[in-house]
Amino acid sequence: MHTPFAPQRPSVSHVFKRTDLQSGQPVWQRAWLLLGLVLMALVVQGRAWAQTPLDNIAQVAVGGSHSCALTKAGGVKCWGENTHGELGDGTVIHRAFPVDVTGLTSGVTAIAVGVYHSCAVTTAGVVKCWGYNSSRQLGDGTTTSRSVPVNVNLTGGSVVSVGAGQDFTCAVTAAGDVKCWGANFFGQLGAGNTTARATVGDVVGLSGVTSISVGGSHSCAVTNTGAAKCWGYNGGGGLGDNSLTTRSTPVTVSGLATGVAAVAVGGGGAFSCALTTAGGVKCWGVNMYGPAADMYRLTPADVPGMTSGITAITKGAEYTCALTSGGGVKCWGFNNSGRLGDNTTTNRIDPVDVVGLGSGVVSIAAGPLSQHTCAVTSAGTLKCWGLNAYGALGDGTETAQYSPATVLASAATVVNVNARADCFFRWAEASFPQFFPPTATSVTIPLLYYRYYPSTRTYLAVLATDSRVYAMGPVTADQPVDLGLLDAFLPTAGCQ
Repeated sequence: MHTPFAPQRPSVSHVFKRTDLQSGQPVWQRAWLLLGLVLMALVVQGRAWAQTPLDNIAQVAVGGSHSCALTKAGGVKCWGENTHGELGDGTVIHRAFPVDVTGLTSGVTAIAVGVYHSCAVTTAGVVKCWGYNSSRQLGDGTTTSRSVPVNVNLTGGSVVSVGAGQDFTCAVTAAGDVKCWGANFFGQLGAGNTTARATVGDVVGLSGVTSISVGGSHSCAVTNTGAAKCWGYNGGGGLGDNSLTTRSTPVTVSGLATGVAAVAVGGGGAFSCALTTAGGVKCWGVNMYGPAADMYRLTPADVPGMTSGITAITKGAEYTCALTSGGGVKCWGFNNSGRLGDNTTTNRIDPVDVVGLGSGVVSIAAGPLSQHTCAVTSAGTLKCWGLNAYGALGDGTETAQYSPATVLASAATVVNVNARADCFFRWAEASFPQFFPPTATSVTIPLLYYRYYPSTRTYLAVLATDSRVYAMGPVTADQPVDLGLLDAFLPTAGCQ
């Protein structure tokens, strides 16, 4: 192992040409073999580092290619795709690590995530939404997308929960009423028509509601009498009323007028499931991965092996997951990108165990048209698996995970090297302008803070994982070279 770069003012060119005393190889060759892949992985937000898990999580919600979490302190953090501002951080920059939602670091009681928008309910019973707004799904009376939360123009009492779909949103009030807004092509607003709604309105003939699930273009609710009622698109039989007729007002699901504890809705009007008060699961709609003769189930049917012992259910794009009374997770259905979490991409007719989650899980979430799933553990951490477009799994990568990966805390909260690195960069520029002329571009990405000097095509970087300094440019044959610990330079550089 070569000796770390000494803190006295050395010749940078000498450092670049040093020879490893044990191997006889130039340092830059050794650095490439040992460190090059690590550094490049960091540049693309790879998974080659240890990181602190995101913790103290109370709830998770999943959308198309983004996810959000509610902390036990009442704050909201989001990660993944941010094309329309759906992460709520005031930007449209995709994030592979969680970021705080602007103005919602406390005071939130519930969250919901749609395909391209997100919503939260505050302790005051107010609904705030952000993200894509082409169909007025944010409820602020405009079609302007928002990168920070805005209040929904909702009257008629405080809200206790909210559901977000593909391009519409619904909320349950403390009085048990349901109000919806946004797109209404298939009557998914429950207003008795298919007219687009610019303002928030009531779902016709629905009261006493305790929970709701909102999908791609249909919704289902549970009443205080244990009935399951659905409305919207029904081309796949997802309303469960023994027909394929689309409905603009709620209908009772066949055979489920009582005894229902929760419902879960998938994309479009294709399929839905109910959790019974006895802990069983019943599903209806398109049965894509069942026997060919059973393609459509227009009324609820029991899921094999799941007639008891289930405490929660969730649905994504053509798949379903369930939480057992023992804290385990089981999934079934389409398995492209590993969304079932069994470390394969094999479609499953029957439920299979999610790898590593046989116990210790307290809640699960998929979402409208989602291809990834997340779970909250009893320790308050998050596990996610499946498609990882835009970093939707929050593990710092964009690589699909066929088994659960840990959602990581934002890199910026782990080690803050920027202030010390800035001082070091200024010293290096003053001392060795032939390599580091003062005109440079500074960049911060997860776990890496660097400057690029275009006139010499040279990089000078500090890693937040271990505060080591690296250089790369023509003089190093464009290979990263480890110059030593940042702290070793600071006394000579005059940095505190």
